[in-house]
Amino acid sequence: DDAGVQVGPASLPLAAVTDADPEGEGREMPGEVPFAYDGNDATSWRTERYATPDFGGLKKGVGLSLALQSPATARELVLSSPSTGGAFEVLAGEPGPSARVVGRGVFEGGAQRVVLEGGPPVGTYTLWITDLPPNTDGSGYRAHVSEVALEGAA
Repeated sequence: DDAGVQVGPASLPLAAVTDADPEGEGREMPGEVPFAYDGNDATSWRTERYATPDFGGLKKGVGLSLALQSPATARELVLSSPSTGGAFEVLAGEPGPSARVVGRGVFEGGAQRVVLEGGPPVGTYTLWITDLPPNTDGSGYRAHVSEVALEGAA
């Protein structure tokens, strides 16, 4: 009987991943969204390209919303990106006044893990990019997300 054994965090199964651009035209490179969870670090979802790190002053952020198959409390966001710099938050919920910030980070140019605060289970977490890193090809500012996943106790 191993009921008392503590297991490590498991990858939380995703129901859907969608682009989030509530202050823009409502979409941010939707055709590339599947690249953010296809298991291939060589492909990426990218934000649109902006002239400045603050989205040209047009909006507070853009991101990816990760809808879980069932509500859960995520403990870590696992991220892989070729981008370096910028800043992001991890929101419990969709972007908006009811979302709770449960983690923060900067793009580290590779694989990284962001520890998240606990809290009640939610159905959606959002990787919310608030400050864009320099574009990897040297023109303007743009974030790339090669892989994103949530881990927690299912």
